[in-house]
Formats: sequence, structure tokens, C-alpha cells
Amino acid sequence: MTKAYVKNMVLCSFGAVLMCICSWIMVPFIPVPFTMQSFGVFFAVLVLGEKRGTLSVLLYILLGLVGVPVFSGFGSGLGALSGYSGGFIIGFLVECVICLIAVRLAGDSEKVRLTALGTGQLCCYSLGWLWFVCLSRLSGSGAGWLGALSVTVLPFVIPDGIKLFLALLLSRRLKKYVKL
Repeated sequence: MTKAYVKNMVLCSFGAVLMCICSWIMVPFIPVPFTMQSFGVFFAVLVLGEKRGTLSVLLYILLGLVGVPVFSGFGSGLGALSGYSGGFIIGFLVECVICLIAVRLAGDSEKVRLTALGTGQLCCYSLGWLWFVCLSRLSGSGAGWLGALSVTVLPFVIPDGIKLFLALLLSRRLKKYVKL
């Protein structure tokens, strides 16, 4: 293994660990809790770059899938990933891929990353919302489209905007210390 490969592994692991810690910081909110996960995603992409940020999210999801308690409420496994929050967790990966594609197409700049992360977050909301509606209908509770939107997306828009702003401020300060 080359030094660069090991360095990339360590950086991606750092991003995944940050997301784990951020997922454990939560305010219970039925059915989808308020967590700092989106901050971890934003921060990983802004500091590590879109490629390492994407790999960090993928590692985070895989850790949870194999049983490491990395999701909110110390959840893990396929059951946690296929639960009501699962669409949002998968949405984090979609968000990073959108950022990766945007930077490749529009150039590597903070403005492109922020726009892509905002767009990606909208896609994350959409996926999580649709996932929630489908699961609730399968379980028989049959949450309506607007009711689900008011529970799974609307309460999170402003807090996630604040998290993006905080991740931007913190990444600007710390990026100079991270040797990529």
C-alpha cells in the first residue's frame, strides 16, 4: 500500500467516524429524529472533498449495515436501514454523488459544492419522504403525502440550513490543517 492510499483510507475513516458521532447526537422526534448526521455529511464533503466525502458516507452506511451501531439511537443492521429513517441515510449517499458529479461538470469551487450540497439535500429529503410514505402505507398506517412531508421534511429544513452554514464556517477554518 502506498502512503497516499493509507492517507485516503484514514481520511475517509475520519469522515465516517464523524458521521457516526453526529448520528448519536440526537433529539428524539417521532418518527424521524433530529440528528447532526447531515452536518457530518456536509463537513466531510467540504473538508475532505466530494470523492472522499462520498467514500466516507459509503463506509458509514456499510458499517451500519454489518451491525456496528452507527445510526441514530445506536441503530444498526438491515432493520435500521430499512426503517423510517433509511431513505434519508441512503439520501446522504445520493447527496454526495450529486456533489461529486457537480464538481466534475462545473468545476471545483466552494460555490459549486454549496449549491450541490443544497441540491443534494433536497434530493435526500425527497428520497426520505418517499421512503417514509411507502413504509407507512406498507405498515397500514397510511400516512398521507402532506402529513408525511410535515413530519419528515419541513421540521428539518431550517436546522439543516444552519448545519450547512456551520459546516462551511468550520471547514474554512480547518481545511488549511488537513493535508489532502
